[in-house]
Amino acid sequence: MLDAYKRGADASLHAYPLLNFLEQRATIDESRNPAPGGRPLIRSDESSWRQKLAKALKARELQLGSSQDRPWAAFDVARGRHFLSPNVPGFLEDLERAVGEARTVARVPDDRYMVLTTVDSLESLLKANVQLEGIAEGIQLLKAAVKDDDWYIGRPKKAPPYLEQELLSLRAAVTEATKRAESAAHMGADLSRFIQATEVRWSREDEEVFQTQLVEWKKSLEPTELKILRGLWKIFGAKTLEVVSGPVPIDWDAAAEVATRALSNA
Repeated sequence: MLDAYKRGADASLHAYPLLNFLEQRATIDESRNPAPGGRPLIRSDESSWRQKLAKALKARELQLGSSQDRPWAAFDVARGRHFLSPNVPGFLEDLERAVGEARTVARVPDDRYMVLTTVDSLESLLKANVQLEGIAEGIQLLKAAVKDDDWYIGRPKKAPPYLEQELLSLRAAVTEATKRAESAAHMGADLSRFIQATEVRWSREDEEVFQTQLVEWKKSLEPTELKILRGLWKIFGAKTLEVVSGPVPIDWDAAAEVATRALSNA
């Protein structure tokens, strides 16, 4: 099966067999040689596969723009873009669009299989310990989108902004730190100003800027730590990356203290 997908990808440069090849390869590799620390979906020395996928996605994007092969083109675009250039908010936005495409062509509740097929693909990546952020969030979004029998009728419900809960929790922790720092009036005022200026959302543009400042961090950070670091960066900007050294704190109280140090050194 894996060889068939590979030959299909080589022959036509079509995104469908190419994406299936990459996903099934990870599953087989994990079954033969488990990687507790995780594995990349596309290795750093596989530039040819990246080039093939980029070319295949261009054709898929044209199909998406002209409403061809719905909803499969949209789901392939969502997966392929994220595999090539991970961007969690962008990935979730692309998945929402793909669900919208599925709603347009669905005729009965059981047509949810068009959405759940991608859930199966993403779940296979989790089981294969593929190191790729956003997979769990994507699965959650897709399952929630088709849980009701009338999922394909009417206006879709907007998914909550990415990292919304984490940002809310961080804001609450920093607010608490502000109260504890009342003796240093200037610091409390600065903290309050930053908190009030922050919008609770994380966008595709936020992720793109954040990634440019994360080159030295990505190899050593865990997904949970990255979420906390995104929350700190959303409130305090690049100063967070300049000040934080060593492991990023996992609990919110420690995260708030790091944020406070960032301001005190501003």
